[in-house]
Amino acid sequence: MSKSLQQIEDYYLAKDYYLAKDLKGEELRKALEEDNEYQRLLQERKRIPPA
Repeated sequence: MSKSLQQIEDYYLAKDYYLAKDLKGEELRKALEEDNEYQRLLQERKRIPPA
C-alpha cells in the first residue's frame, strides 16, 4: 500500500535531519524533492481536478 504525502513528510521530520539545523524547511523541501514516492503522489494529486 502506498503512503500518503503526509506520512512521507512525517517520516523525514521524525528523523534527526532537521532537529539540529535552523534550515528545517529548506532541508525538508530538498529531501521531499528527492523522494520518488513523494513526487509520484504529488504529481497524481496535481492531475486530479478539485471537486
